[in-house]
Amino acid sequence: SQSTLGATTRCIDLEAEVAEAKGKCEGLASRVEEVEEACAARVKEIASETEAQVQEKDAEIERLSRRVGTLTESGRKAADEASMRMAEKLSMIHAMRKAAEERDLAT
Repeated sequence: SQSTLGATTRCIDLEAEVAEAKGKCEGLASRVEEVEEACAARVKEIASETEAQVQEKDAEIERLSRRVGTLTESGRKAADEASMRMAEKLSMIHAMRKAAEERDLAT
């Protein structure tokens, strides 16, 4: 029936949105990893410099550490929010499918 077709189309749309959100989450996680690796490499680079420069670089290391912490936290927060949205959409998909099945059985 027409309503079942509409519900199915909406489910397909929602599944595409879920896939897109998963991709964004993976992208965020990948970016956080890249930043952490870059900061770790920079810290190693700083550590290999002469003793006279180490004190000068301590402040930079601290700033980098705070930045990584901020990026990691915001990345996790965004991933958590996207995960909650995906769960809501999946729940909606399930409810719509169930309603469509019940309508089909009733006809």
